Amino acid sequence: LLFLATSANVSVLADDGHDEHYEWAGIFDVTSAGDTLQWVAQKVDGAYADAAMKFVVMGVASDSEEDLESAEADADTLLESGSCTEVDVGDAAIVPSTTACYELHFDASLDTSTY
Repeated sequence: LLFLATSANVSVLADDGHDEHYEWAGIFDVTSAGDTLQWVAQKVDGAYADAAMKFVVMGVASDSEEDLESAEADADTLLESGSCTEVDVGDAAIVPSTTACYELHFDASLDTSTY
């Protein structure tokens, strides 16, 4: 199972009153995905919502609410660490077997940026 969290460099006030630095999180079963993942971002009305986004990938034991909340805390730390790998369209693939933070840079000359 794989946990993903994305951020467009925003801080969101969580239900419990503390800041979280991601907009969205989820857990996906990618056991049959192989060695790499593909992430696609597309323009809407001719533009990307942001020039870049941070993207955290990490493994989790289950798709339980507890594992999601635990992974969210770790992802928030990674997103704010300042050590996300910068990735442009065409760079190295996203590896699902490694806990990592990526900063995806969208290519404004393309309608779709694929990583």
